[in-house]
Amino acid sequence: MDAIVSHIWQSTLVGALAAALALMLRNNGASVRYWVWFAASMKFLMPFAVLSAIGSALPWPRVSMPDNDAMAAVSVVFSSPAIASAAEPFSRAIAVVWLLGMCIVLAKWSWEWSRVAAIARAAEPITDGPVHDLLRRVERAAGLRTPTRIVCSPRHLEPGVFGMAKPVLVWPLHLTAGMRDAHIEGILAHEIAHVKRRDNLLGAAQMLVSAACWFHPMVWWIGARMIDERERACDEQVLSLGRNPGAYAAGILKTCELCIASPLASVPGITGGDLKKRISRIMRNQQGLPLGTAGKAALIAAAVALLLVPALDRAGAAPALPRAQDDDPSEVHQPGGDVQSPRLLKEVKPHYSERAKNARIEGEVLMECVVGTDGKPRDFTIVRSLDPELDQAALDAARLWEFEPGTRRGKPVAVKVTIAMAFTLK
Repeated sequence: MDAIVSHIWQSTLVGALAAALALMLRNNGASVRYWVWFAASMKFLMPFAVLSAIGSALPWPRVSMPDNDAMAAVSVVFSSPAIASAAEPFSRAIAVVWLLGMCIVLAKWSWEWSRVAAIARAAEPITDGPVHDLLRRVERAAGLRTPTRIVCSPRHLEPGVFGMAKPVLVWPLHLTAGMRDAHIEGILAHEIAHVKRRDNLLGAAQMLVSAACWFHPMVWWIGARMIDERERACDEQVLSLGRNPGAYAAGILKTCELCIASPLASVPGITGGDLKKRISRIMRNQQGLPLGTAGKAALIAAAVALLLVPALDRAGAAPALPRAQDDDPSEVHQPGGDVQSPRLLKEVKPHYSERAKNARIEGEVLMECVVGTDGKPRDFTIVRSLDPELDQAALDAARLWEFEPGTRRGKPVAVKVTIAMAFTLK
C-alpha cells in the first residue's frame, strides 16, 4: 500500500511539473505540449519500480542507520514480524472498490467502442468520387504514403478515424451535400493529421490510464488537456499546408451544426477540444513557434526531474558503500572484535499466507545467511523451521533485504548473520 501511495503522489507531482512546463511552452507548437501531457499521463500508468530502478542507479548520498551495540554478538539477529491485522481487510476493500471503478469505466468505453465499431462495419467503402479524390490529394500533400481507407455512413456521427493498426476514416453521407470542396478538403486534412500522429493509439493509451486511475482528478484533467492540444496540433498542421483559414473554420462549424461528436478519445474527430479558442486561433492563422534553446533546456530539465522524483523515497537507502578490495573476499567473518556488524537498510516483510492464518500457525523462522561486501544476503540456511510454506515466505522476503555491509578495519567484509522472521496472529 505504501508503494502505491508513493507512486500516486509522485505521479501527481509530475503532473504539476507538466502543467508548469506546458505554461512555459504556451507559445510553441501544440504538438510539443501534447507530448509533455502524454508523458505526465504515462507516469500514472508506469510501474513505480521502473523509474525507481533508474533513480537508484544514480549516486545519491547515504543516510546511515545508527549503531546498535546489542547487535554485536556472535551472530547478529535481525527480526521481521509478519502480523495479520485489521489493515488487511481494509486494503482488500480498497482494492475491490478500485477494481469495481475500473471495470465500470472500461465497460462504459467498451460499449461506446462497440457502437462506433458497428457503424464503421456497416458503412459502405468509398472508392471513387469527389471525397475520395480530395482525400488522396490531401494525403499526398501531407506526405502520407499509405492510403487511408474511407467509408461512408448514413449516421450523423462526425467524421472520425476509427481503428489503431489500420485506421479507417468514417465519413457521414449527409455532410458531403452540405459543404463546398474547400470545406471538405480542410476536414479531410484534419483527419489525415490525426492518422499521421497516431492519435487513435495515443488516445487509447490515455483511456487506459484514466481507467486505471479513475479516482484521480488530475488524470482526467490531463486527458482533457491532451485532447485540446491534439486538436490544436492538427489545426496547425492543416494551416501549415496552406489551407484557407476562413474555409477551414467554416467547415468545422458546419460539421458541428450537422453532426454529433465522437464519444471516444480514441476516435478523434474534428469538433473536439475548446471549439471557441480553436476557431479564434484558426482565423488568426496562429501557429506555434519552433522549439528554441530555452524550450529544449526546459524539456531536458523536466526529464532529469522525472528521474529525481522516484529517488526521493530512496535517498535514505541509497546504493551500498563502494566495495573495497579484501585480502580474501571469500572469507566469511563473525561479528565481534574488529568486525563491525552489517546495518539493515531495506526490510521486506514476509507474506503470511491465508492457509497458515486459517490454521493459526504462529512462531518464528530462524535463518542464517552471509551478507556480502555488496550488501546483499546470500547462502541462506534454515536454523529453526516453522512451516514449509512460511519457511519459504521468510526466505523470499529475506533475499530482498539490503544491508550496509559489515566492515573490518574500515573495509567491507562478508559477515555471517542470523535473521528471525516472526509470524504472529492478532
